[in-house]
Amino acid sequence: MNPTRWLKWHDLDPTWKRFAVIGGVLVIVVAAGLLTPGDRDERNGVSSREETTRHILTDRSTREVEIDQLAASVEMVARENANLKRRIEALSRKRDDGSLSLAATARDARLKASEPARSAELSKLRAPGCAR
Repeated sequence: MNPTRWLKWHDLDPTWKRFAVIGGVLVIVVAAGLLTPGDRDERNGVSSREETTRHILTDRSTREVEIDQLAASVEMVARENANLKRRIEALSRKRDDGSLSLAATARDARLKASEPARSAELSKLRAPGCAR
């Protein structure tokens, strides 16, 4: 081919020059877009590499892990609630049977509180040299 047969840039029609420039810019933009690493997920900003690492390490998605933790917490609270209900029912049965009354409980508490003082008095009375 003879290089003189090709048209020179200054010989081109201005419309063709415009198409050539626009086409060249589009080719550069598309090439730059394809060559840059598209590692980022635009929805939440997490790279696919980080997401893959997280899935490998947790063996499940973090959302499922969080849901499982919440379910375990709810089950634990339900068990504690059932235990408290059983204790309340047992105490109310004792109260209804008469084995647990507020007066008896208060009297027992007063007796237990005054026991050290009573034992101190008894030891004074039993001490040698104390006249009867």
